[in-house]
Amino acid sequence: MLCSSFKKRSKLEYKALMAYLPYALSENESSLLIRMFNLFKIIDKNKEKTKMSIDSLLSLFSLVMFPKETFQAFDDLNIVKSIAQDIYCLDFNEIPFTMVPKIIKYI
Repeated sequence: MLCSSFKKRSKLEYKALMAYLPYALSENESSLLIRMFNLFKIIDKNKEKTKMSIDSLLSLFSLVMFPKETFQAFDDLNIVKSIAQDIYCLDFNEIPFTMVPKIIKYI
């Protein structure tokens, strides 16, 4: 879904999907991403020794993050890399402002 909205250049839909992503994942999936991204930060901090920058790590990670059906053209590699970078920049601990009214409705 993220890839198709990114490809269609539907920025509004893509941004909405990205904002809700941390809350669409299970607790285990979120925990895995958070821990993996923390590991990536440590590796990047030591990139002189590891020879792996955050950009390289996200490029590699993006290849296994999406199902193989996502990759139909060479340009898809850049798309999934951009999506992986956007996911990396998400705050998995903060609730998006747009969700607050929906949450309050259920309290």
